[in-house]
Amino acid sequence: MTSATEPVGDGRSVYLTRCVGCHGVDGSGIVGPDIRPNEVLEKYASAEAMEALVREGLGEMPEFASKLSDAEITAVVAYVRGGLG
Repeated sequence: MTSATEPVGDGRSVYLTRCVGCHGVDGSGIVGPDIRPNEVLEKYASAEAMEALVREGLGEMPEFASKLSDAEITAVVAYVRGGLG
């Protein structure tokens, strides 16, 4: 289900341009960890925690606060949490 606060279409575009190289098309991971829904929802109970990770980065995960808008970060997190499609 998509709402005005979860622009999944925009999230898909962000994912395909910024995330797919490390996490793969299906989220199973290439050099980045598995972020398929079961894995990511278990590790990050809230969207806010996941948005902070995307914004600030951690370890090998680069920060995206300087590369993406807040709306793009919210959209890509919604896309991932919603099952990558």
